[in-house]
Amino acid sequence: MQEPKFSILVANYNNSKFLDDLFLSFKEQSFKNYEVVFVDDYSNDNSLEIANNYALNDNRIRIYKNSKNLGCGKNKAKCIELAKGEICGFVDPDDILEPNALEVMINNFETNPDTALVYSNFYLCNEDLSKIEKYNYDSNIPKDKVLIYGATPNHFSAFKKENYLKTSGINPNFKRAIDRDMVLKLEETGKTIHIPDYLYKYRINSNSISNNQNAFKAEYWA
Repeated sequence: MQEPKFSILVANYNNSKFLDDLFLSFKEQSFKNYEVVFVDDYSNDNSLEIANNYALNDNRIRIYKNSKNLGCGKNKAKCIELAKGEICGFVDPDDILEPNALEVMINNFETNPDTALVYSNFYLCNEDLSKIEKYNYDSNIPKDKVLIYGATPNHFSAFKKENYLKTSGINPNFKRAIDRDMVLKLEETGKTIHIPDYLYKYRINSNSISNNQNAFKAEYWA
């Protein structure tokens, strides 16, 4: 049986100072059959220069630049359109994956073929990636209560592209809560698996669209 390909999707805008950490975490993955789809949303920093340097030494990395700023929703939708892998997952450009993240998720899809979405717990980190606390999702929350409890995974999760194509897709007009909207659509197409491991480091970034001065806007969109 042929090993599935994992498409790591990165929708980037002005995150150059974090990209070395990001690409290093990809390089250290124990699962090697992946591609990186990096779509730059017309950044005005040196994000493209950094990304292209990594792509020169790794043909699994594909770099794209938008001719104008599309916004988060449209840029993420473009990432999925460009993905060639059977399994996809968004990694925010200021965050990183643990070395076994792709392997654990792929194994869960192969063991449970009727699964649409796999997600894990994660580490909440400072801007220098020092761990602050462990973030645990509750696996026991009833499916019809996810909106009440805010239990939808809103960071790194893996999904089958064929299941995504059964949905109406990412809403290109959304500015925030894009991942949550997508997850709620995906869970209507198949089973969802929560992994109790910590496979992701979420960086508290002062420029994030969902943190600090933007927190109330993020809550509104959610």
